[in-house]
Amino acid sequence: MKQIAEYRGCENLVAALVSKDDSTGYETGEVFSIAGLAEVGVTTEQGSETKYYDNNPALVLKGVGAETRTFTIDHLTNSMLAKLTGQQIDTTTGAILGGGDGVTNPYFAVGYVSETTDGVKTYKWALKGTFQIPDETNTTKNAGTDSNNMSLVYTGIATTHKFTNGGRKVYVALEDTKDDGTKLDLSEWFKTVQTPDTLSSFAPTPSA
Repeated sequence: MKQIAEYRGCENLVAALVSKDDSTGYETGEVFSIAGLAEVGVTTEQGSETKYYDNNPALVLKGVGAETRTFTIDHLTNSMLAKLTGQQIDTTTGAILGGGDGVTNPYFAVGYVSETTDGVKTYKWALKGTFQIPDETNTTKNAGTDSNNMSLVYTGIATTHKFTNGGRKVYVALEDTKDDGTKLDLSEWFKTVQTPDTLSSFAPTPSA
């Protein structure tokens, strides 16, 4: 019987700029760390409609849309905030020049690790999406230990590129422990963005 487990743990929030995503290929820039990660929430747009024939429910049509991943993080520096949300930075002082003219809409791949109470880790890459300017709360210092973190919202969509293994995709996720107990070496998972076409390099080594 499979052991009962719950989610407990998340780490290593990283991203990479999507530099190419078209019919000829999918390419990304260098992987970089974003911030300390405290919590991840994932929701997926889903639609469902039941069709009736001969006075009975006979067909169910389903649709899946964008994914929203909400990352609770410690904070973002001005340079990181500008990088993720396409805002400008003053080159002489490093001040962020938020909103208005010059705002772009860069696409990023985003990766992280989630963990369960039985120690199984899931390594993930969302392949294409954009970050929203995060909500921020600041409160006065007092005699206690109150502080505020930040919610960074990422909306993931399917790639334009069709991968050989599976066509257009929104994300890939791989557990480091197979059902038979075999452990996978995923130490290179965040060296670059992993796609459906790179997963074969993480296949378990056949036993002798």
